[in-house]
Amino acid sequence: MAKSKPPLDVYDLAVRLELDGITDAVAFNEYGYRSTLMMAKAHLANCQQPQTYSPKPKPKRNILLEYLDGISFAIPVLLCALSTLFFRLSLWGGDLLPDSAAAVAIGTVSSFIATGGIVQASARRSLFLIHTGDWDSAAEACRKWSMLGAAVIAAWALAGLLFNYYYGLLPFPLEWVAVGFHCALSFLWLACGVLYVLERNIVVGVAVMAGIATVALCLRVLGMTLMASQLIGIVVTASVCAAIAISTLRQKSNRSAKSGGDFLSSRIVHITMPFFVYGCLYYLFLFADRWMAWTSRTSASSLPFLFRGDYETGLDIAMIAFVFQVGWVHTSMLSFYARIASGQARLSVQEVKEFNQEMLRFYQFRILSFLPFGAFTGWLTYWAAAHFHLLPTAAMREVTGVALVGYPLLVLGLWNTGMFFALSRPRFVLLSATAGLVVNLICGYLISRVGGYHQAVYGFAAGSAVFAILTTVMFLKHTRSIDHYHYSASA
Repeated sequence: MAKSKPPLDVYDLAVRLELDGITDAVAFNEYGYRSTLMMAKAHLANCQQPQTYSPKPKPKRNILLEYLDGISFAIPVLLCALSTLFFRLSLWGGDLLPDSAAAVAIGTVSSFIATGGIVQASARRSLFLIHTGDWDSAAEACRKWSMLGAAVIAAWALAGLLFNYYYGLLPFPLEWVAVGFHCALSFLWLACGVLYVLERNIVVGVAVMAGIATVALCLRVLGMTLMASQLIGIVVTASVCAAIAISTLRQKSNRSAKSGGDFLSSRIVHITMPFFVYGCLYYLFLFADRWMAWTSRTSASSLPFLFRGDYETGLDIAMIAFVFQVGWVHTSMLSFYARIASGQARLSVQEVKEFNQEMLRFYQFRILSFLPFGAFTGWLTYWAAAHFHLLPTAAMREVTGVALVGYPLLVLGLWNTGMFFALSRPRFVLLSATAGLVVNLICGYLISRVGGYHQAVYGFAAGSAVFAILTTVMFLKHTRSIDHYHYSASA
């Protein structure tokens, strides 16, 4: 890209780059710079003579480290599942009385649903600002989204108390147990979301282990009750995560940013709303089958819902395989971006058909390579659970087996989701996720009422299949013009 005259300053060069089609997205995806302005800063000193801009040298990626990075997002769930299975204690759940377990379960589920959309929207907005090099605005965005999340958590808790007061579902003091776990876990998810944005995934794992150790100390040394020990452990974990997140943001930003009042402007709402809705739908989908199982055949129970420990244990075991499978999504997304960039570098603008066909072959190869990996991790997880005698009943074995079939399908849907968002096509994600949720609810309800409560897991498997199939079919159609969608998303 040649220039007849040297640029006056870095801003002049940034304008010339944008006129040549190098937007922030292009600078990041194709040249390795966080923004057009940062690319201009890197090249300004060498712009005295006409030149061609080349991609920023990147260190060679280690596929194993990338895979582990993908797994690290699920560290809290993985550590808690393993701790529950082998040590009989965790940050939530465990050996509780049926009514107390139901209250803890309600608080846990509501924490995920209440914060899922906020965390997704906050992460997307903050990552955009970080990639443009504006750490001050990124820190301010994290602060304001966290404040909004805190307000949502409080409003959700108040609405739950009023709902329970009117219908009398949970007697005193169980409603306060549910609210306590809801608030404590919700603040933990908000803090973890900020750390994930800051790429401090390992810190989350260390904080969770510290929280579990706190639970063990309070329970077995201080003689406190399990629920009190867990609430203290969650508060410790959330406090550690929040403190490190605040400290890191202060180090990254140089001043107290003053946003121009556009925190929730119509433009920001338009950009972040698809991610907010997707975050809510995702967690509603994950817990829909549990709710169907908890509300099935409860006529002999003191509550209209009953926490099913054997059902939850089966899902926790299958979740271990899901954690290792979801690491494939991260590596596949990186491969997707790399293949896009290499294809654009090798093929000319006249070779659009060849480019689209190459991306189609890449997509098909990634799916075919995942299927044996998903089957192997599922089989290995089931074999290990049986070997350690973690599945003593036929119902638990059925729940685990069906969930191990559903989770790989969910992983495929999540990969398609990532690529749809990368191409700025969130509508297809939301439609597919909604369809999967509806199928999950309907099938789970009908099967659990006709058969046993443990068969609600078939609703999860059916919903995952619908989600995977719909997103796959829609993405295959998009591969016919993926060059156009990628260009429009980067513009």
